[in-house]
Amino acid sequence: MGGGKTPAEIGVMWIKWELMQRLLTDMDTVGGQIEDVATYATDEVFNSTAFEYEIPLTGVSVLKPISDALKECSGVIDDVKTGFQERWKSLTAAVALSAKDYETADGQQLHAFLQAYLDLVDSK
Repeated sequence: MGGGKTPAEIGVMWIKWELMQRLLTDMDTVGGQIEDVATYATDEVFNSTAFEYEIPLTGVSVLKPISDALKECSGVIDDVKTGFQERWKSLTAAVALSAKDYETADGQQLHAFLQAYLDLVDSK
């Protein structure tokens, strides 16, 4: 491959199929983390409980506007989560299908892991 250059430097693409399986597994892991992020944001970051305190004897809550704003921000988290999940699912499917195209172009038949993953994507 000439002069110690990397495959990328000379325009050659190498696919290590065992790394593709790892990529797809890692993408599933990352995609699943949105639930944890959304829960944390809703329960901790945008928790309005502390701002709903009323001043004794007056019944007035000076911080109520902050509480209302936090509740509104919390509602946006669901929209962000849904949007992320849709886009991540599309991205993951595109990576799997691209891998399938490369596999076919290389003259290789279906790898068991890729077929299993495509079946998983199709079942969702």
